Amino acid sequence: MKTICSVLFTSLIFVAVFMGCKGRNSTAEVSQSSGEKSPVETALAFGDSNTPVTATIWTAMYGSGQRTEWYSPESPGMKRLEEKTGVRLNWQVVAGGTTNQAYELFNLMMASGDVPDIVMINIQSQLKRYPQAWFPLDTIAKGNPRYPNFNKYVLEDELLQTLLNDEEGHERYVPCLATRRQGDILLLRRDLLEKYGEKEPVTLEDWHRVLTKARADGKRPYVTRYGRDGIFRRLLGGYIDCIHEDYFVEDGKVKYGILDSRFKEAVEIARQWYSEGLIDREYPTTEVTRWWEGVLRGEVFATHDNTTRIRSADQEFITQGVPYRMVGVGPMQSPRTGLRRTDNHYPKIRERSVGINVRTARPDRLLDFFEYCYSEEGFILMNYGIEGLSFFYDENGNPVSDPEYGPRVERGELPHVLTTLDMPKNQRNELLTDFLLDREDHTLVREATTLYTNNDFIQENWMNSIVLTEDERNVLSPINTELDTYRSEWLDKFIIGAEPMSKWDDFIAQIQRMNVQQGIDIYQTALNRTLGK
Repeated sequence: MKTICSVLFTSLIFVAVFMGCKGRNSTAEVSQSSGEKSPVETALAFGDSNTPVTATIWTAMYGSGQRTEWYSPESPGMKRLEEKTGVRLNWQVVAGGTTNQAYELFNLMMASGDVPDIVMINIQSQLKRYPQAWFPLDTIAKGNPRYPNFNKYVLEDELLQTLLNDEEGHERYVPCLATRRQGDILLLRRDLLEKYGEKEPVTLEDWHRVLTKARADGKRPYVTRYGRDGIFRRLLGGYIDCIHEDYFVEDGKVKYGILDSRFKEAVEIARQWYSEGLIDREYPTTEVTRWWEGVLRGEVFATHDNTTRIRSADQEFITQGVPYRMVGVGPMQSPRTGLRRTDNHYPKIRERSVGINVRTARPDRLLDFFEYCYSEEGFILMNYGIEGLSFFYDENGNPVSDPEYGPRVERGELPHVLTTLDMPKNQRNELLTDFLLDREDHTLVREATTLYTNNDFIQENWMNSIVLTEDERNVLSPINTELDTYRSEWLDKFIIGAEPMSKWDDFIAQIQRMNVQQGIDIYQTALNRTLGK
């Protein structure tokens, strides 16, 4: 009965959205088809591009570190955006609590049919459930000189289009794009590397040598933040050509990692390094707080995380008065290709994205707002705020966040500069893309970031672009649950030496009996569909 009710509730939501969706500033239904009109003509048909517009934006506030008072059109940053774009955003914020609670509120809002002009929430699991509810932005933007930045950073990006386009080929979403574009970088203690007389490790042999020296020096050689994933995707990922332990894409083909002989080799390496004490013995039960505390105490020689950890670690080391320092290094080199690649990086698109209501009166003007955000001037405003209030320019002309800004906001001495359009991080918004990486305000972070972009270390993870149908998800769910449980249990046993490698073939045979090929076929069909094959 519970399942029947759930299906009925979902069906009612879809019916309500498609029959009753309306924008709060709506004056007439907007056609989804431009007919014979060009995007320029379609955009002009809505009216004067300079007309001031007031719109409502809906978002669910969930997670930690946010306050309702940040969501105000009167904040200095939002006022500046209104001056620049002529678009005023009134916020409708609901307190979501947990992620699942926020999603429930979103679906209830969609079921009501009373949909605001702009909605921001997870794109893959939420916005894409109602594709016809959102305006097809390509019909007014593609090739339109009015939207040069949206074209450059969204519409002309092949990978993004596989993530954003609907089955009709329309692009209906404004993505919240990551400001950083680098891998989940490998981090080393720079001072210890110099002490050991070593340079950046590149090959498997280099890494084994430096980790062995760290162990002899009484350090924890390699500590993973994310358990086994920190071993196979972060540390050894480059060595095995970015093979995942489960599904991955190689040369346009979906494969299952542990069925590949290269992954077995990685397991054998991990097993050997674990036995030698080079991989942290507590990796299966890694807890984030203890991991970071170990790094800050100077116990850890090598780990992994994003480049901002270099800055936060070094700042803490300076505060402690200790000579420890961090450095970011690239992926391990593949012995087969000679390349150093990782597909474990900040995706271009974050979880949250924006849908513009298909029935809002002026979708063209709302896209003008986001077009400005993608400009260089908009990038500075969205990521740093207002000069003299939340940031200043250094002697090299780079914007630097004022370290006193955050504490003064907390004490109520200054207003929060910018209503957040995504989860706030260091008073920054992450709506923008990576075209101003040199604007990072920390030299080491900038060096680590350009390390990845300049050396072609980024390999796209095409599994992220796959959009499954409801039927496909229903078939895959029990298959993957069974596979994940069995695979996880046995891989850990192999690594820690609880089971001999002589049982590997039996392990693989059991995986093959668990409908893994059916899973591969479903993902391949979905990938082909996504790529238009």
